Amino acid sequence: MVLLGHRIRFLGSGSYGKVHLVKIISPDFLCGHLIAEKSSEEEVAESLVKEKEILDQFNGSPHIIQSFGCSTSIDYETKVFSLFLELANGGSLLDLMRDYGGKIPEQHVKSYVILRGLVEIHSKGLKFRPMEDQ
Repeated sequence: MVLLGHRIRFLGSGSYGKVHLVKIISPDFLCGHLIAEKSSEEEVAESLVKEKEILDQFNGSPHIIQSFGCSTSIDYETKVFSLFLELANGGSLLDLMRDYGGKIPEQHVKSYVILRGLVEIHSKGLKFRPMEDQ
């Protein structure tokens, strides 16, 4: 399956690389949907490859962000690895905690979905460990 899309805008970056908002233009797959593209230079894409391997174990889960595959391309003479993901507009749990000074107000807690996701992760033998800023 070939996933064709058009980058709409830059969303952010981190130690893993860059994230772009992408609109799908493939006629046979999610045409018109928005997804996230995480990309980095191929030689430093190890964390993205690992992320894809982990997400592939949860394909079809309503509690875990879905991966729509990956690709390698040439961008200005540099090999780039891209991982295509379900778009999560709300930000991360860490973002939410930062917004509220480290404690999330009860009315904003999305614990049901988060805990269901963690239960599913643990059922596959994986352990969740928060990433530290590098």
